[in-house]
Amino acid sequence: MKKFLLPLLSLPISSSTIGFAISCNSTNKVNLSTLEYTDIGDIYGVEELPTIKTIIKKYFENINKSLFSLLDVKFVGEPSKVQATIEASDDSNLVYGTVTFNYNYTVKKPYFTESVHRQEIEVGKKSSFAVKVGNGDDITSIDCEINDERDKKTIKINSIEKMEYDNNIFLVRYEAIGYLAKNKDSEKFNYISNILVKYKNAEMNVEINCMRINLGNVEYAGALNATWEESEENNPETLSKVLVQWNIKNPDVFLTENDVELYNDYSNNKTIHILKSTYNLNSKYMGDVLVRFNYPNDK
Repeated sequence: MKKFLLPLLSLPISSSTIGFAISCNSTNKVNLSTLEYTDIGDIYGVEELPTIKTIIKKYFENINKSLFSLLDVKFVGEPSKVQATIEASDDSNLVYGTVTFNYNYTVKKPYFTESVHRQEIEVGKKSSFAVKVGNGDDITSIDCEINDERDKKTIKINSIEKMEYDNNIFLVRYEAIGYLAKNKDSEKFNYISNILVKYKNAEMNVEINCMRINLGNVEYAGALNATWEESEENNPETLSKVLVQWNIKNPDVFLTENDVELYNDYSNNKTIHILKSTYNLNSKYMGDVLVRFNYPNDK
């Protein structure tokens, strides 16, 4: 402060000059150069060099109090594995000056601490899973990759969110947007897709058991309104006509001739109509559904 005041003594003293000098002397800012206990010991992180947060967090833990925020300081040059100099940010209202911290920095390899069990999802549904990174220190983000070409067409990652209660836990939200079997027999009902979760050199594969929609479990809107007369002799029910009425009644379970075929049984004086899944490679449905009709000649 002496170097700052000496030039003022050679100038004509005015009220504004005095006021300025008093204002400077009455500041409540922390002088970083006066900080004690700057040998902070062992610190750890996943980066090649320590972050300013790692250093400041360790210092505050040592002195058992917080003096300023991370926005108040910045590095002078690059930190090393044993020493870093930190100075006040240009717009800080809490600190001024510089300080050098001494430490022993060790790089720790990050890893995923919780293995995610195989996920199950039905086509058209949304789901999520959580992953936690070990040896992390307030990680900003992780990456998720879908590498299989088939999986890229049927699995969509909607978001990756950092959890507020733990900065090293992330919630991955995804959905199954389609079904594309590679083999009609082995993948008749389901198949396994993969999401690769990555952070630096740490990787974890999450298996997603993708399942077709079971028509037997579908809640549909009752009997279909037939536009034809009921007749056992003429067999008027055709797949195309049935699907038109089905999709009018059940737009959320939209069926095409690629998805189902129609089975009609007129025997034993009891007519039965069933939509049976085709299990075609790109159909998202499995199972059967019994359909009933309201005919124009019904009383």
